[in-house]
Formats: sequence, structure tokens, C-alpha cells
Amino acid sequence: MLCSLNKLFELKIAFPDILSLCSLFILMFMQKIPPEKYIKTIFPKLSLSISIISLIIMLIYNSSAREISTDIFVYNNALGQIKILLLSCLCGFLIYLHYTKLDKILKTNFFIMIFGITTAITLAISANSLLTLLFALELYTFSVVFLLLHEGQSRCATRFLLISAVMDAVYIFGCSLLYSQYFTLSFSKINCSANVITNIGGILIMVALLFKLGCAPFHSWLSDVYDKSSRITVLFLEVIWKFFMLLIFIKLFYTVSILDRARPIILGASIISMFIGAIMPIIQKDINKFIASVTIGHIGFVLSIQTLQNSAPIMMTYMTYQSLATFCFLASIFAINKTHDIRTFEDLGGLYTTAPIFGFLTIFSLFAICGLPPFGNFYAKMDIFMLLLKNKNYFMLFISLIYSIISVGYLIKWGRLLFVSSRTENNLKKESCLFASSLIILLAVSLIFYNSICQFWGQIFRHII
Repeated sequence: MLCSLNKLFELKIAFPDILSLCSLFILMFMQKIPPEKYIKTIFPKLSLSISIISLIIMLIYNSSAREISTDIFVYNNALGQIKILLLSCLCGFLIYLHYTKLDKILKTNFFIMIFGITTAITLAISANSLLTLLFALELYTFSVVFLLLHEGQSRCATRFLLISAVMDAVYIFGCSLLYSQYFTLSFSKINCSANVITNIGGILIMVALLFKLGCAPFHSWLSDVYDKSSRITVLFLEVIWKFFMLLIFIKLFYTVSILDRARPIILGASIISMFIGAIMPIIQKDINKFIASVTIGHIGFVLSIQTLQNSAPIMMTYMTYQSLATFCFLASIFAINKTHDIRTFEDLGGLYTTAPIFGFLTIFSLFAICGLPPFGNFYAKMDIFMLLLKNKNYFMLFISLIYSIISVGYLIKWGRLLFVSSRTENNLKKESCLFASSLIILLAVSLIFYNSICQFWGQIFRHII
């Protein structure tokens, strides 16, 4: 009885996560209310309203500095700031959909999916147990499967679900090995001296997490899901999910010391990912597959310093600018897609001659994605090189340099298509051109905030690591 009351108390302090879960249930309930046409009209506004209300409540909740740690959840001001950032990104994403009127073409299932993934992220951020983390990751898996099924991609959904089930079995087996040694799955209680069994358990858990991160050689699902999903789904997964999943991965690596035994696995995955992320984008003319391949490379690149001290702020700073560059690139594609369908880079041929402002935005975004100056990614990349050099990790430094040099290949191959002559006209609205101009300015001036972003992530990780 007392044990049940203690668990109930732990759920009570998980108020932000329960709030996010309630938002998901509200949307699922509203979807069933007839008439369907009316619900489809109000659903985007309802989703935006719920996200704004959740953000305001989270700001109020986080204003009273509290630090609570239980066997299931952990809360502090730093984690609260991360959730505020997550909800702010969600609000910004929904406002972008409303501004561009993309929300009118979306089904209600899409909004349920993004709230499901947002809830999964909040739970994973607060997780203080491997079991809680498993629940959060499964919520993400079923959210993606749910969306793929309603987009008519049953084969892709089945493949993703089967592969995820196998990796979940690996994760659960790793947890069982740790539980057999410590009789708990709480992060704070398994940070003990390791033996062979705990080493194997830690490695199995790390393999499952690398799969969720989309890191090679566990990356096949990423290209498949990105290829079959709508581009708006790709935008959400790329800019929000991938960013926060890396954050969760870093937090877990430094919180659970047993995972430190999996350093060779991380470095091996980093090298393979950089190799794939450098070569595959050169031959992937499909934009969705191109984004997936580039993402694999960037994940591998930041993981090259995962095992080094003081690497976490640099990793998240790099991914912050990477998410911004990807958003600008896909936002440009969305705007052009209103005049004619864009599926491959060949469909962008002559963009600079027909719509110069979008030509500039697209090429600047590709420069930023590639990590070239004068964008923030370049300076974050230099910090990664300097950290590898400082720690005398010359092998990973050499691999990272090779990756960066080869990556320029896809910029040259696909970027040049923007400047070929074209007879096709793009009748883009004035509002779209103003929006593109604002994104160009954002890419250009974001470098000014580089030090502030580094300091922000430094403060966050000093409290959660």
C-alpha cells in the first residue's frame, strides 16, 4: 500500500509530463467529435492553442525553482528550461504552418502525431529510470507508425515497427542484465563499478539508443521513414525530434556511467555515419532521402566528440545551427512547391534565374548545412576540431576533416543546378518573398548569438550532467 502511495506521489510531481499527455488525449478525443469537416477546420487552431497554454503553464511551473529526484522522474530548473524550449519550438512550428497555410492540407492525425512525439520527448527528458525512458521511446515509435498508417504507407509502418520491436528487445534484455545486478533501473542507483554482465547490458542499451538516434549502422529505418513520409513530417522530425533526441542521448550518456563502457561502439558508429553522410547525399537526388543522409552524417560528426569532456555544449550548439539551416532549406522548398511539385533537386533547376530570392535562400541553406562560412555551423565545426586537437585525438580529427571535405561534393553537385538556365516561371507571392528574405537575414545574423547559445548550453549541462 505504501509503495503504491509513493508511486502515486512520483506521478504527482510529474505535472509537466502529465500536462503534455493530457494535451495528447484531448486531441485524440476531439478527433472523434462529428462533423469531421468541422473538426478538420478547427484542429490546427486547437493544437496551437493547446501548445501555447502548455508553454504558459510550463513557464509558471518552472518559475518556482525546485529540484526533485525520484526513482522514476527527475526535475530541476535546467530540465524545465529544456521543456520550455521544446514547447517554444512546437508553438513556432504550428505558427509557421498557420502562416504558410500548410495546416489546411494536413489531416488531424498529423497534429496527434506531433503531440505524441512532444510528449515522448518530455517524458524522456524527465526520465530517471531506464523503464521510463523505454515508455517514452515507445510512444515516439507508435506516433510515427500511427502517422505512416494514416498516410497509406502500411509497408513502411510495418517494417519500422518490426525493426523497432527487435531493438526494443535488445534494450529490454540490456535492462534485465542491469536489473539482475542492481535490482533497480534508476539512473542514480546503477552508477556502480561494472563487471562483464553490466558491460554487456550497457552496450545493448547503447545500441538501442543509437538506433533511435538514426545513427549508422542502425540507420536504414531513417531513410525509409523520411522517404515515405510527407515533407512536413520530415521537417518536424528533423528540426525538433532529432535535436531533442540527441540532447536526451547526451544526458543519458553522462548520467548513467555504465554507458561509458560503450565508448568504442559510439566511436565506431560515428565513423560509419560520417562515411555514409558524406557519400550518400552526393548520389541522393530525392530531397527527403538527401535530408536523411545528411542527418546521418551530422549525427556521426557530433558523436566524434561524445566521449570527450566538455563536449556537450559544443554538440548542442552545432545541432542548433544545423536545425536552423535545415528549417530554412525546407521552408524554401515548401514555398516553391506551391507553384510546381518539388521532389528532387532536378526540379529546382534554374531556381536562381526564375526566383532569385529563393535561389539565394536555398544555396545559403545548403552552405550552412554543409558547415561552410560565414554561418554558425562553421564556427561550431571549428570548435569540434579544436576539441579533438586539444585531446590529441588525431584519428577522429582526420576522419572528421575527410568527412567535411567530401561533404562539399553534394553542395557542388546539387547547388550548381540552381544556376542553370530555365524557362519555367515561378509566380511566387510577395508575402513568400518577404518570408524568404527574413529567413536569409536570420541565417546571416544568427552568428551574432553564437557565444550566447554556447553559454546557454553550458549552463544547462552544468546542472544536468
